[in-house]
Amino acid sequence: MTLREIPAHSNTEVLCGKDYCDGYIHNASACELISGIPSSHDFQALLITSLTNTHVTHTSDSIHAPGVIVAGDRKSSIETIEVITKHSTIPVLATRYAVIDCCGLLFAHGVKAYTKDSL
Repeated sequence: MTLREIPAHSNTEVLCGKDYCDGYIHNASACELISGIPSSHDFQALLITSLTNTHVTHTSDSIHAPGVIVAGDRKSSIETIEVITKHSTIPVLATRYAVIDCCGLLFAHGVKAYTKDSL
């Protein structure tokens, strides 16, 4: 599945980075804390989180994540994310689904969970 196909399967909208949504997504990882984001530079998995601070986009960029899905009803923070990622090449998508529901929907459509063995 590509990032462009994700909105059809998880009721997401692309907030920024539409021009960078052609990458294929093999794996995804969910976290609620920045410390929960794997630190591997070969991470290359879609990040699903409810966090909406600058650390998410900076960390995603440094670990080469192909994109970020902000889960949950975070409309108040969407503007913040758009400002932060204005010059980033990382696509940021948003969904009203909870993190666990978003993970389940993507898994049902072939996106596997990230593990260290999935590199």
